Amino acid sequence: MHRMIGKRTVGMLAGLALSALGGAAFAADPAAVQQARDTGACAGCDLSGADLMALHADAGDLSFSNMTGAELYRSSLSGANLAGAVLVDANMRHAQLAGADMSGAVLSGADLSGANLSGANMSAVLTDTYTNTDASTTCPDGSAGPCNF
Repeated sequence: MHRMIGKRTVGMLAGLALSALGGAAFAADPAAVQQARDTGACAGCDLSGADLMALHADAGDLSFSNMTGAELYRSSLSGANLAGAVLVDANMRHAQLAGADMSGAVLSGADLSGANLSGANMSAVLTDTYTNTDASTTCPDGSAGPCNF
């Protein structure tokens, strides 16, 4: 089920998620960033504000990671596990997310313009009016965007 919720509610949920992760907003752990780059996996890590542009993490596990404000432009995340990830204000333009599990992810303010979401599991994602998709986005059902989550 896809839900549209207010920015205030998303902010509260993101704050709770950040508290649960134990990370400070926009203070990525350098070791976690390196692990994500080297292995494509870093479940539950603090990657907030990290420069992960062109990250290659196909089928990687980034579930429950805090990626608030992360730069994921042109990243390859096809088949990746992003369940429960906090992607508030993340730049995911032109990212490859085909078949990714994004269930329960927080996407408030995320920019997914030009991203390929075909076959992605978007159940229970949290979005708001600031979550961006456009005509160049491929939606989870394979149709052209903008997508309705």
